[in-house]
Amino acid sequence: MKHKRPTVFIAATVILLAAVLIYIIVTLNSPVNTPVVELPDKSKVQGPQISDTALTQYAAVTPESVQAVIASMSRPDGYTRQVAVEDFWDGGSAVTEFSLQVSGASTKITTAYGNSMKYILTTETGTWIWYDDNDTAFFSEQSAPHDGDQWLRMLTYEDLLSLSPQEITEAGYAEHNGVWCVFASYDTANFGYHTTVWVSAADGLLSAAEMYDGEELIYRMTGGAVDTSIPDDSVFIPPESDMAPASAYRFATANTR
Repeated sequence: MKHKRPTVFIAATVILLAAVLIYIIVTLNSPVNTPVVELPDKSKVQGPQISDTALTQYAAVTPESVQAVIASMSRPDGYTRQVAVEDFWDGGSAVTEFSLQVSGASTKITTAYGNSMKYILTTETGTWIWYDDNDTAFFSEQSAPHDGDQWLRMLTYEDLLSLSPQEITEAGYAEHNGVWCVFASYDTANFGYHTTVWVSAADGLLSAAEMYDGEELIYRMTGGAVDTSIPDDSVFIPPESDMAPASAYRFATANTR
């Protein structure tokens, strides 16, 4: 019987190799489960329609790619919307509502200020601030793109794009407050507040933002529906101010001033 053992061993080896070969063939020919990319229902996307290519790009966003994706977005040339900013503290909260009108590099913000209304106008030549109950208008020559966002106390693109990718803790694409958005989360350099911003995939505008101090919500911004009609030029006529040089009014015409 000893002289038959090699034959049995060889037969067993052949059978084992055949089984392995069959397993490999079956495995390679089986469908592979790939992650499903969820695309939004276009009927739920507010504002202009988005191409399927752009939707796929947004749906695949990661912490490493979110800055490039947001940087590629473009805002409308002009729009009108309402923005609510809420502050929270131990035992209380407050909300400030803003009316926002934008045309190109010009932004006009209207908000209640006590029993009066406060107006802020930013243009390429400077910033004006004035009130219903005061004839004096403050003027500053310092102005930068999207300065209106700062006056709304909104977190801006610049805040996010200035981070290193390693500082972004989470990013993705999701529906938030009924708007499909690219979102990113990070901790602020000062105080380490955990912050999330949602940028609308439909119009490239900041749709919402939240900031937490540990487990406590301390700040929330919510943008209303966007009307992409460009406001009339008369909206952005600056008030007279002794602090403003004549050159600051170069965009105002003789007929409208």
